[in-house]
Amino acid sequence: MFEPGSQLGPYVIEGFVASGGMGIVYRAHHRVLRKTVAIKVLGDTFAASPKAVERFEQEAMLQAHLQHPGLVGVTDFIASNGRVALVMEFVPGPSLEEVIEEDQPGPWPAAQWMALMRQLLSAVVYAHDKGVIHRDLKPANVLLDRSGGRPGVPRITDFGIAKIVSGTGPARTGIGTRMGTVPYMAPEQFRGDPGVGPSSDLYALGMMAWRLAAGQLPVSPDDLLAASEIYSGRRLIPSFGELAGDIPPPLVRALDACLELAPARRPASAAALLEAFELPLPGLPSLSTSPPPAPLSVAPPDASIRVPTVPAGGDGRDPGMHTLAAHPAMKEAMTARTRRGRAFAFFLLLLCIGGFWVWAQLSSRRASTSAPPVYQAGAVERTRPAPTEAPALVDLEAASAPSGFVLIPSGSFTMGASPGDSESSGDESPTRQVTISRSFWLQSREVTQGEYSAVMGTNPSHFSSCGASCPVEQVSWEDAVRYANALSTKE
Repeated sequence: MFEPGSQLGPYVIEGFVASGGMGIVYRAHHRVLRKTVAIKVLGDTFAASPKAVERFEQEAMLQAHLQHPGLVGVTDFIASNGRVALVMEFVPGPSLEEVIEEDQPGPWPAAQWMALMRQLLSAVVYAHDKGVIHRDLKPANVLLDRSGGRPGVPRITDFGIAKIVSGTGPARTGIGTRMGTVPYMAPEQFRGDPGVGPSSDLYALGMMAWRLAAGQLPVSPDDLLAASEIYSGRRLIPSFGELAGDIPPPLVRALDACLELAPARRPASAAALLEAFELPLPGLPSLSTSPPPAPLSVAPPDASIRVPTVPAGGDGRDPGMHTLAAHPAMKEAMTARTRRGRAFAFFLLLLCIGGFWVWAQLSSRRASTSAPPVYQAGAVERTRPAPTEAPALVDLEAASAPSGFVLIPSGSFTMGASPGDSESSGDESPTRQVTISRSFWLQSREVTQGEYSAVMGTNPSHFSSCGASCPVEQVSWEDAVRYANALSTKE
């Protein structure tokens, strides 16, 4: 981690701004130009991976070629002595997520969130016209520019998992199989479908608007089971017309359509959705009388563009530069965090398989009395299934667990390491109470290559010669979700 005064190329670090999944963002200034910038430094672990560096370069190239007042631009790229970083415009202001959580919780006035969404849509229209789909639009990736005393102009950042679409040909993704953030990601992203397009960004924008209008999300980002019910159509998101009475019906229909499960039922484009906001709305000036600043005319991303790669050789240090290696405590903490993350991901995989199996059993019993809700894009209100008596839930504790599964009963338990625990590895989290609200069945061992192949028809394992009884590996989170869905359907 860089300390204030440290140098990175021609830039001097002024202070820490934020940390993300792949790196840390600092505020800095150019030594000669004295211009304030934001520098996103790729973490040590990722900097050692050629694939991660390539993804980081693509993010820099994308933002450098997207020049619009509603997008955070990239002005430089640094690859020197083992350090990889991209230099961005510094946006003086908080993220929209911070404002929602800290400054303005609860429902926003309609005129306020409508004006914000209209500005965001203008930037998304521009990006889509350039053939770029963001795929991770959410309040945390929207910065509110308060320079010059402005109230907060929204600007979109973080194109780390963006997708480039070149005409009608094949698309290439920005960051492997990582496809977004629940519940802002579209259903097709949650399923891991390959055909993610511009309408996926419209779903995310619809969810952002719904959160601002309702004052909360329809489900917790940590509740994957509840999210899966929304993505499968078994839980209906209330219409915008039910959230506030001052939203014009045409805009209600357009925003409701954004949250359609089927991409084909969403608005035809971001420009079509923007047209709904151009209608005369209460407290909102018309776009025709106050057009947004015209974006700079730039060429679309070109495959011939190359960003300098990290030079080989050297000891990985730059004179006058602080590195994470100079801070053993920070390095040790990051290593411990990585180990805990891997252990949690493995536990989550097993939990997902067991949870989806139970969900499939309950769903099959509800199928005869409940139909999936359907959004009606052409009406003010969406159709709802007729009220029915809720079916009785299965008593899992009284029923026999399927072969290979064990019962995880509801209740509370203590997780973590007590202070001074001699058996602790030293990097475990402190003790805390964990509550399981309802019982479920969990597979008693890891999924084998044979089991995975029988359900999915493929075997992604690197050690496939090990045999069908060996654990399956090289499985991403999206692969695990697809497997759990397929297993539930099969059962």
